[in-house]
Amino acid sequence: MKQLKYISTLILIFLSTSFVHAQMKFVEFKDLDSLQKNHAKPTIVFIHTDWCKYCLAMQQSTFKNKEIIENINNNFYFIQFNAEEKRDINFLNKIYHFQPNGVNNGVHELAKFLGNKKEELIYPTVCFLNNLSQIEFQIQGFVSTKQMMYLLQKFLGN
Repeated sequence: MKQLKYISTLILIFLSTSFVHAQMKFVEFKDLDSLQKNHAKPTIVFIHTDWCKYCLAMQQSTFKNKEIIENINNNFYFIQFNAEEKRDINFLNKIYHFQPNGVNNGVHELAKFLGNKKEELIYPTVCFLNNLSQIEFQIQGFVSTKQMMYLLQKFLGN
């Protein structure tokens, strides 16, 4: 009986550890400056909204891929930024605010600053920043796992 209990415990431990998936490490804008001072590396900002189906699709596919997660966790800081965030955000010593444009909607100034390409903000947008938090390039629209892996490798010079 003790052996059966021991074996079943081992099986449960094995099963629970074998289904553990890689987890994306998220940072916030408020922590970015101190992180860069301690260990400088590029940053990826994923600009999205709660209602955007392509944003959700990227969150459920591209950013759930084990290789993408490992690559980003090892080489970048990653910020998930809701473009409709209502809190003020201090970034590069400037405070950015939410700008309402109706009763229950609007867009954050920082989303516009980081995501605008040709004076247009499209969701989702992936913004690549260098280790000085300067914009290197932005990709607007859905980015597949394959495309993201290519972009990560290209950005890192591989």
